[in-house]
Amino acid sequence: MLLRQIMSTNPEFEDEVSSFNSSKDHSIVWNYFEKIQPGQDGIKKASCNGCGKVFKANKGTTTMKRHLPKCFYINEPDPLRKRAPLDQAMYREKLAYSIIKHNYPFSYVEHEGTRDLHKFLHRDVTPITRNTAKADVLKIYDREKTKLKEKLQKITSRICLTTDLWSSITTDGYMALTAHYIDDSWVLRKKILNFKVIPPPHSGKLLAEYLVNLLGNWGIEKKVFTITVDNAKYNDVLVDCLNSHFRLNRVLLCDGDCTHVRCCAHPLKRFESR
Repeated sequence: MLLRQIMSTNPEFEDEVSSFNSSKDHSIVWNYFEKIQPGQDGIKKASCNGCGKVFKANKGTTTMKRHLPKCFYINEPDPLRKRAPLDQAMYREKLAYSIIKHNYPFSYVEHEGTRDLHKFLHRDVTPITRNTAKADVLKIYDREKTKLKEKLQKITSRICLTTDLWSSITTDGYMALTAHYIDDSWVLRKKILNFKVIPPPHSGKLLAEYLVNLLGNWGIEKKVFTITVDNAKYNDVLVDCLNSHFRLNRVLLCDGDCTHVRCCAHPLKRFESR
């Protein structure tokens, strides 16, 4: 290939001197550059046939030679040309992180504009489908969950929980569970453990069963100190059921006197509205 010859270390192509007035311009570089006649300053220049970038050509072709592998617009099928090889696995992971961070739909990866952009940035990129993107996002979730689970099991402090029910616009019920703890560096941490669909009815006993299963899944059942909930009546039943479960496992502190923490935001909001 022509570009392979350019990039070779053959002395024949090393720092060839270019002269516009000489017939000895034998460098293969000139297959990709057009000479520009010197202006009043007398500096000889050449422009790239691909991107149009202008280079000085007074002392040789080395600078132009270095430009060729980087030019996106020269259609020479040479393996030494242009970018480094694409890491497809890293590309997919970065794409999955962008979906998570910006809350994009999985169909984002199938948009024509998205695929055109990625193909422009690297010609070797392989487009993925929404199902592949979903699988990549879930893989990241499983990996990060494993890391957090290991951290929670290693900490020596107790964990305080907050939980609440939330209804979507379609009236689907969700339970959010958040863990608050102090790590070994004495930094207060807050981690959302679950955001789970909870079908009705939302009774205190059923919610307690969901919570016990979630805590067991995270391996922190024996590290719970308090749980903060709002003043809904079913939460009283929920905390009583949790206390009974913790007593059986002998992990309850202060006989459950400190377990139930009522959220002060709800009564304050009601007081303010009055």
